[in-house]
Amino acid sequence: MYRKILLATDGSECSMQAAGYAIETAAQNRAELLALTVTETYPLITFLWRNSQGR
Repeated sequence: MYRKILLATDGSECSMQAAGYAIETAAQNRAELLALTVTETYPLITFLWRNSQGR
């Protein structure tokens, strides 16, 4: 039924529960499971990166 499943996760308890369902569904359907997480950058890191780039 499914060939590819995209799992977006933020590390929360709810997303970890969703990951379990996604893994189970992918296994049952022999589907490819792709996981995606996005993290927030912090001002200090941005500042250090910009300075290292000569900006």
